[in-house]
Amino acid sequence: MTSNTSVPPKKLSEMRKDLYLWFKKNGRHELPWRKTENSYQILISEIMLQQTQVERVKPHWENWITKWPNIKSLASAPLNEVINAWSGLGYNRRSVNLHRTAQHIEAQYDSKVPIDEKNLLELPGIGPYTAAAIRCFSANKKAYPADTNITRVIARAFFGLQNSSPDTRKIIQKQLEEIEPSRNFRKHYLALMDLGALLCQSRSPSCDLCPWQNNCHWLERGKPSLQTSKKKSQPFESTTRYARGQIVEHLRTNPTRTTSEIRRLLPSNHKKNTAIYLETLAKEGLIEKNKTGWSLPS
Repeated sequence: MTSNTSVPPKKLSEMRKDLYLWFKKNGRHELPWRKTENSYQILISEIMLQQTQVERVKPHWENWITKWPNIKSLASAPLNEVINAWSGLGYNRRSVNLHRTAQHIEAQYDSKVPIDEKNLLELPGIGPYTAAAIRCFSANKKAYPADTNITRVIARAFFGLQNSSPDTRKIIQKQLEEIEPSRNFRKHYLALMDLGALLCQSRSPSCDLCPWQNNCHWLERGKPSLQTSKKKSQPFESTTRYARGQIVEHLRTNPTRTTSEIRRLLPSNHKKNTAIYLETLAKEGLIEKNKTGWSLPS
């Protein structure tokens, strides 16, 4: 592994300056959640952005904030309305966790999103990255919200690696600490995030446009191990996630359906597991069983 953790402070300062100049001109400043420091609005954006593309999130986020502008309004909303509003974002369980989180914040924190890391991590569906992002982007806290874009940038620029991995987590964290400024953490991490999302992409990096092209170990080494083709993956329609999503989507528009009716709507390879899908979705709070069949929770 090529290590560059001993970069002189002067060089790090120059790299930060180059990054911020690029970010000022090219960053995604138009994203609606970038225009606020409201902790509730940033919480919603971070949950929506988990494994969902930015362009898909934008209209959903705007509609959500209009419909439920604060914790109190979301906490008091019927769960089935929350699940319905999540349609199109995928991973429906996130909507249930978000509703539970709002109710917890209303009950325990007087409807104010906590900024303390320990308290955030106790909320349903919030892990270390999401907690760090909420703290950094809403309160400018020193919290290291290192997503895949940021860790990829650090792995390439400082260590000459194509991507980060579990084995490199500690050294990347150390490098993040070294390059971090003494203030304005929000701008710093948003700039790193955009550099990874817009230029230092996983498969098609635009190195000729990168503000760090003269300081990137990976580029200097000839971009080793760059994968130019995607590995063949399992067809989405054959996955459990697809079948579960189809069940929830069907119940969004059909108030109550029996197990047999739901089984009929699923592709043949999923029919035998229909009962398992239904029971699992019920345990997660996404659907419920009543006298006539299955429906979204009331």
